[in-house]
Amino acid sequence: MVSEGIDAIPIAFNVLGEAKVERIRALADKVRLSVVADNGIVVRGLSKFFEDTENPLSVSVECDTGCGRCGVARPKQAADLAKLISSLPCLTFGGLMTYPKADHDPQEVQEWLAR
Repeated sequence: MVSEGIDAIPIAFNVLGEAKVERIRALADKVRLSVVADNGIVVRGLSKFFEDTENPLSVSVECDTGCGRCGVARPKQAADLAKLISSLPCLTFGGLMTYPKADHDPQEVQEWLAR
């Protein structure tokens, strides 16, 4: 994608493990990169590998608003993880991300995110 001129890439899953984070770090030198996370282990790992950059990595909190696939399960967890992201060097809070169930009431998702 990068070699074809794509200059912004969102990664919509947790990046865990030194080898994977190293690859993400190398990619971030070439494009505007954003990732999601749903736990502190992932966030701290990202911060460690991005500590030598002047361009902070945008990290969104993945929220489970009813699909049961992945993401933090409660709004307080989302808020706590957002605070952690904001407190760590070389990371910036990029917002909230969710993948709601297809038959889920959109209003319930909005209420979850508002909380």
